Amino acid sequence: MLSIDYYAQQTGLGRWCGGYKLAITVGTLALCIATDSAAFSLAVLLCMAVLALGPGRAPVKQWAKLMAAPLVFVTISCAVVALSFPTTRRGLISLPFFSRYIAVTASSLHTAGLLFCRAMGAVCCLYALTLTTPSHQVIGVLRRLHVPALLTELMSLTYHFIFVLLDTQSRMHTAAVSRMGQNGFYIHLRSTAAIFANLFLAAMAKSSSVYSAMESRLYTGSIQFLEERPPLRPVQVAGAVAYFVVLLVLRRIFLLGGY
Repeated sequence: MLSIDYYAQQTGLGRWCGGYKLAITVGTLALCIATDSAAFSLAVLLCMAVLALGPGRAPVKQWAKLMAAPLVFVTISCAVVALSFPTTRRGLISLPFFSRYIAVTASSLHTAGLLFCRAMGAVCCLYALTLTTPSHQVIGVLRRLHVPALLTELMSLTYHFIFVLLDTQSRMHTAAVSRMGQNGFYIHLRSTAAIFANLFLAAMAKSSSVYSAMESRLYTGSIQFLEERPPLRPVQVAGAVAYFVVLLVLRRIFLLGGY
Protein backbone atom coordinates (compact mmCIF):
# COMPACT_ATOMS: atom_id res chain seq x y z
CA MET A 1 0.00 0.00 0.00
CA LEU A 2 2.80 2.42 0.86
CA SER A 3 4.67 1.63 -2.36
CA ILE A 4 1.52 2.11 -4.48
CA ASP A 5 0.93 5.54 -2.97
CA TYR A 6 4.60 6.48 -3.38
CA TYR A 7 4.69 5.62 -7.09
CA ALA A 8 1.33 7.33 -7.65
CA GLN A 9 2.79 10.52 -6.16
CA GLN A 10 6.05 10.24 -8.13
CA THR A 11 4.48 9.21 -11.43
CA GLY A 12 5.56 10.80 -14.67
CA LEU A 13 1.88 11.44 -15.45
CA GLY A 14 1.33 13.58 -12.35
CA ARG A 15 0.82 16.71 -14.47
CA TRP A 16 -1.84 15.04 -16.59
CA CYS A 17 -5.53 15.67 -15.99
CA GLY A 18 -6.95 13.17 -13.50
CA GLY A 19 -10.22 12.85 -15.40
CA TYR A 20 -8.29 12.05 -18.57
CA LYS A 21 -6.41 9.16 -16.91
CA LEU A 22 -9.57 7.92 -15.26
CA ALA A 23 -11.48 7.95 -18.56
CA ILE A 24 -8.74 6.01 -20.37
CA THR A 25 -8.31 3.31 -17.73
CA VAL A 26 -12.02 2.89 -16.93
CA GLY A 27 -12.94 2.90 -20.62
CA THR A 28 -10.31 0.25 -21.32
CA LEU A 29 -11.53 -1.77 -18.34
CA ALA A 30 -15.12 -1.67 -19.65
CA LEU A 31 -14.00 -2.86 -23.10
CA CYS A 32 -11.91 -5.65 -21.57
CA ILE A 33 -14.79 -6.96 -19.46
CA ALA A 34 -17.35 -6.67 -22.27
CA THR A 35 -15.25 -8.53 -24.87
CA ASP A 36 -15.17 -12.33 -25.02
CA SER A 37 -11.69 -12.49 -26.52
CA ALA A 38 -8.57 -13.73 -24.77
CA ALA A 39 -6.31 -12.07 -27.35
CA PHE A 40 -8.00 -8.70 -26.86
CA SER A 41 -7.67 -9.02 -23.07
CA LEU A 42 -3.95 -9.72 -23.47
CA ALA A 43 -3.65 -6.67 -25.74
CA VAL A 44 -5.33 -4.57 -23.03
CA LEU A 45 -2.91 -5.98 -20.45
CA LEU A 46 0.03 -5.02 -22.66
CA CYS A 47 -1.29 -1.49 -23.25
CA MET A 48 -1.91 -0.82 -19.57
CA ALA A 49 1.47 -2.28 -18.61
CA VAL A 50 3.17 0.05 -21.11
CA LEU A 51 1.23 3.00 -19.66
CA ALA A 52 2.26 2.20 -16.08
CA LEU A 53 5.88 1.29 -16.84
CA GLY A 54 6.56 3.81 -19.59
CA PRO A 55 5.11 7.30 -19.02
CA GLY A 56 4.08 6.30 -15.48
CA ARG A 57 7.70 5.40 -14.60
CA ALA A 58 6.72 2.55 -12.25
CA PRO A 59 9.65 0.13 -11.70
CA VAL A 60 9.24 -3.18 -13.52
CA LYS A 61 10.18 -5.18 -10.41
CA GLN A 62 7.61 -3.39 -8.25
CA TRP A 63 4.93 -3.77 -10.91
CA ALA A 64 5.66 -7.50 -11.17
CA LYS A 65 5.36 -7.87 -7.39
CA LEU A 66 2.01 -6.11 -7.41
CA MET A 67 0.74 -8.36 -10.21
CA ALA A 68 1.93 -11.52 -8.44
CA ALA A 69 -0.82 -11.56 -5.78
CA PRO A 70 -3.80 -11.29 -8.17
CA LEU A 71 -2.03 -13.69 -10.56
CA VAL A 72 -2.00 -16.42 -7.90
CA PHE A 73 -5.61 -15.76 -6.90
CA VAL A 74 -6.88 -15.68 -10.49
CA THR A 75 -4.91 -18.82 -11.40
CA ILE A 76 -6.43 -20.79 -8.53
CA SER A 77 -9.93 -19.53 -9.33
CA CYS A 78 -9.62 -20.37 -13.03
CA ALA A 79 -8.23 -23.81 -12.22
CA VAL A 80 -11.39 -24.50 -10.22
CA VAL A 81 -13.54 -23.28 -13.12
CA ALA A 82 -11.74 -25.68 -15.48
CA LEU A 83 -12.69 -28.69 -13.33
CA SER A 84 -15.93 -30.62 -13.52
CA PHE A 85 -17.19 -33.71 -11.69
CA PRO A 86 -19.15 -35.92 -14.11
CA THR A 87 -20.35 -39.41 -13.33
CA THR A 88 -18.76 -40.86 -16.47
CA ARG A 89 -15.27 -40.63 -17.94
CA ARG A 90 -15.05 -37.78 -20.46
CA GLY A 91 -13.02 -34.74 -21.46
CA LEU A 92 -9.33 -34.18 -22.09
CA ILE A 93 -8.38 -35.33 -18.58
CA SER A 94 -10.48 -37.65 -16.43
CA LEU A 95 -9.33 -38.95 -13.04
CA PRO A 96 -11.37 -41.27 -10.76
CA PHE A 97 -12.63 -39.59 -7.61
CA PHE A 98 -14.78 -41.86 -5.42
CA SER A 99 -17.98 -42.48 -7.44
CA ARG A 100 -17.27 -39.63 -9.86
CA TYR A 101 -14.45 -38.30 -12.03
CA ILE A 102 -12.39 -35.12 -11.95
CA ALA A 103 -12.50 -34.01 -15.55
CA VAL A 104 -11.18 -31.16 -17.67
CA THR A 105 -13.07 -30.65 -20.92
CA ALA A 106 -12.13 -28.51 -23.90
CA SER A 107 -15.10 -26.22 -23.20
CA SER A 108 -14.24 -25.71 -19.53
CA LEU A 109 -10.56 -25.15 -20.39
CA HIS A 110 -11.54 -22.49 -22.94
CA THR A 111 -13.83 -20.80 -20.40
CA ALA A 112 -11.12 -20.82 -17.75
CA GLY A 113 -8.53 -19.41 -20.16
CA LEU A 114 -10.88 -16.63 -21.27
CA LEU A 115 -11.73 -15.80 -17.66
CA PHE A 116 -8.03 -15.72 -16.74
CA CYS A 117 -7.14 -13.30 -19.55
CA ARG A 118 -10.09 -11.00 -18.87
CA ALA A 119 -9.42 -10.92 -15.14
CA MET A 120 -5.71 -10.15 -15.56
CA GLY A 121 -6.47 -7.49 -18.16
CA ALA A 122 -8.95 -5.86 -15.78
CA VAL A 123 -6.48 -6.03 -12.88
CA CYS A 124 -3.80 -4.41 -15.04
CA CYS A 125 -6.22 -1.56 -15.86
CA LEU A 126 -6.79 -0.91 -12.17
CA TYR A 127 -3.06 -1.00 -11.40
CA ALA A 128 -2.41 1.42 -14.26
CA LEU A 129 -4.89 3.80 -12.65
CA THR A 130 -3.57 3.45 -9.10
CA LEU A 131 0.09 3.72 -10.12
CA THR A 132 -0.41 6.85 -12.25
CA THR A 133 -3.20 8.72 -10.45
CA PRO A 134 -2.90 9.95 -6.83
CA SER A 135 -5.98 9.51 -4.67
CA HIS A 136 -6.72 13.23 -4.45
CA GLN A 137 -7.03 13.41 -8.24
CA VAL A 138 -9.51 10.52 -8.29
CA ILE A 139 -11.54 12.07 -5.47
CA GLY A 140 -11.46 15.43 -7.25
CA VAL A 141 -12.84 13.86 -10.44
CA LEU A 142 -15.62 12.14 -8.49
CA ARG A 143 -16.50 15.44 -6.82
CA ARG A 144 -16.73 17.17 -10.22
CA LEU A 145 -19.01 14.33 -11.37
CA HIS A 146 -21.34 15.33 -8.51
CA VAL A 147 -20.80 12.22 -6.43
CA PRO A 148 -22.36 12.95 -2.99
CA ALA A 149 -19.98 14.96 -0.81
CA LEU A 150 -20.41 12.50 2.04
CA LEU A 151 -18.88 9.70 -0.04
CA THR A 152 -15.90 11.72 -1.28
CA GLU A 153 -15.16 13.02 2.24
CA LEU A 154 -15.34 9.49 3.65
CA MET A 155 -13.01 8.27 0.88
CA SER A 156 -10.48 10.99 1.70
CA LEU A 157 -10.56 10.37 5.45
CA THR A 158 -10.47 6.58 5.03
CA TYR A 159 -7.49 6.79 2.68
CA HIS A 160 -5.69 9.05 5.17
CA PHE A 161 -6.38 6.64 8.04
CA ILE A 162 -4.99 3.67 6.12
CA PHE A 163 -1.50 5.15 6.38
CA VAL A 164 -2.00 6.29 9.97
CA LEU A 165 -2.96 2.74 10.97
CA LEU A 166 -0.13 1.21 8.93
CA ASP A 167 2.37 3.41 10.74
CA THR A 168 0.82 2.57 14.13
CA GLN A 169 0.81 -1.15 13.34
CA SER A 170 4.46 -0.99 12.26
CA ARG A 171 5.43 0.65 15.56
CA MET A 172 3.50 -1.94 17.57
CA HIS A 173 5.06 -4.79 15.60
CA THR A 174 8.56 -3.40 16.19
CA ALA A 175 7.82 -3.11 19.91
CA ALA A 176 6.55 -6.71 20.03
CA VAL A 177 9.63 -8.03 18.20
CA SER A 178 11.98 -6.13 20.52
CA ARG A 179 10.28 -7.83 23.49
CA MET A 180 10.62 -11.34 22.02
CA GLY A 181 6.91 -11.39 21.20
CA GLN A 182 7.38 -13.34 17.95
CA ASN A 183 9.30 -16.34 19.32
CA GLY A 184 7.12 -19.40 18.95
CA PHE A 185 3.79 -19.97 17.25
CA TYR A 186 1.52 -19.42 20.25
CA ILE A 187 3.44 -16.36 21.43
CA HIS A 188 3.21 -14.99 17.90
CA LEU A 189 -0.58 -15.50 17.87
CA ARG A 190 -0.97 -13.81 21.25
CA SER A 191 1.18 -10.86 20.17
CA THR A 192 -0.77 -10.50 16.92
CA ALA A 193 -4.10 -10.54 18.77
CA ALA A 194 -2.82 -7.89 21.20
CA ILE A 195 -1.59 -5.72 18.30
CA PHE A 196 -4.99 -5.84 16.58
CA ALA A 197 -6.83 -5.07 19.82
CA ASN A 198 -4.56 -2.11 20.56
CA LEU A 199 -4.80 -0.99 16.94
CA PHE A 200 -8.58 -0.76 17.25
CA LEU A 201 -8.25 1.40 20.38
CA ALA A 202 -5.62 3.56 18.69
CA ALA A 203 -7.88 4.04 15.65
CA MET A 204 -10.72 5.22 17.89
CA ALA A 205 -8.43 7.66 19.71
CA LYS A 206 -6.94 9.04 16.49
CA SER A 207 -10.36 9.47 14.87
CA SER A 208 -11.47 11.49 17.90
CA SER A 209 -8.33 13.63 17.63
CA VAL A 210 -8.92 14.22 13.92
CA TYR A 211 -12.52 15.28 14.53
CA SER A 212 -11.41 17.67 17.30
CA ALA A 213 -8.80 19.15 14.95
CA MET A 214 -11.45 19.61 12.24
CA GLU A 215 -13.79 21.36 14.67
CA SER A 216 -11.01 23.68 15.83
CA ARG A 217 -10.58 24.71 12.18
CA LEU A 218 -14.26 25.70 11.83
CA TYR A 219 -15.56 22.43 10.41
CA THR A 220 -19.24 22.97 9.52
CA GLY A 221 -20.16 19.62 8.01
CA SER A 222 -18.22 19.69 4.73
CA ILE A 223 -14.52 19.44 3.96
CA GLN A 224 -13.13 21.96 1.51
CA PHE A 225 -10.34 20.63 -0.71
CA LEU A 226 -7.66 22.69 -2.40
CA GLU A 227 -6.69 20.94 -5.61
CA GLU A 228 -4.72 21.63 -8.74
CA ARG A 229 -6.42 20.96 -12.06
CA PRO A 230 -3.93 20.26 -14.86
CA PRO A 231 -5.24 21.42 -18.24
CA LEU A 232 -6.45 18.94 -20.84
CA ARG A 233 -4.38 19.53 -23.97
CA PRO A 234 -5.66 18.93 -27.52
CA VAL A 235 -2.81 16.49 -28.23
CA GLN A 236 -3.96 14.38 -25.25
CA VAL A 237 -7.53 14.29 -26.55
CA ALA A 238 -6.27 13.28 -30.00
CA GLY A 239 -4.08 10.57 -28.45
CA ALA A 240 -7.02 9.18 -26.45
CA VAL A 241 -9.26 9.10 -29.54
CA ALA A 242 -6.56 7.33 -31.56
CA TYR A 243 -5.97 4.85 -28.72
CA PHE A 244 -9.64 3.87 -28.46
CA VAL A 245 -9.98 3.64 -32.25
CA VAL A 246 -7.06 1.18 -32.32
CA LEU A 247 -8.60 -0.79 -29.42
CA LEU A 248 -11.97 -1.02 -31.18
CA VAL A 249 -10.30 -2.13 -34.42
CA LEU A 250 -8.35 -4.82 -32.54
CA ARG A 251 -11.53 -5.89 -30.77
CA ARG A 252 -13.32 -6.29 -34.08
CA ILE A 253 -10.45 -8.24 -35.63
CA PHE A 254 -10.09 -10.62 -32.68
CA LEU A 255 -13.84 -11.23 -32.43
CA LEU A 256 -14.15 -11.97 -36.15
CA GLY A 257 -11.09 -14.24 -35.99
CA GLY A 258 -12.43 -16.09 -32.96
CA TYR A 259 -9.32 -15.47 -30.86
